[in-house]
Amino acid sequence: MRVLIVEDEPIVAGYLESVVEGAGHAVAAVASSVPEALGMLNESFDAALLDCNLQGVSASPVAEALRQRRVPFIVMSGYQRTHLPPELIDAPYLPKPSRGNNIRAALNEIASALTRSDTPA
Repeated sequence: MRVLIVEDEPIVAGYLESVVEGAGHAVAAVASSVPEALGMLNESFDAALLDCNLQGVSASPVAEALRQRRVPFIVMSGYQRTHLPPELIDAPYLPKPSRGNNIRAALNEIASALTRSDTPA
């Protein structure tokens, strides 16, 4: 599975890259701002890890664009779920910081769901 990482903190982005690759997935690209992430939506990726706040700007437009393209994503935030923007509150969520095994499990769950949806009935 190819994963888009949308994270504005370089250290966190690097950590997420290592977790994604350690889980056996590939990093498709890394975006650090809403405009950069929106510009990458035509790239080839299967899922996304999405920081909810990028350089002080809500990532809600990125989440909406991912939903329109039916790309699964996980919102990652230092904010509690109840403090997320309304557009993100129902999205799959991991708190920051999250342990690598929790991120890997969430990614593997998406990969499994994608595999099941690709399998003919």
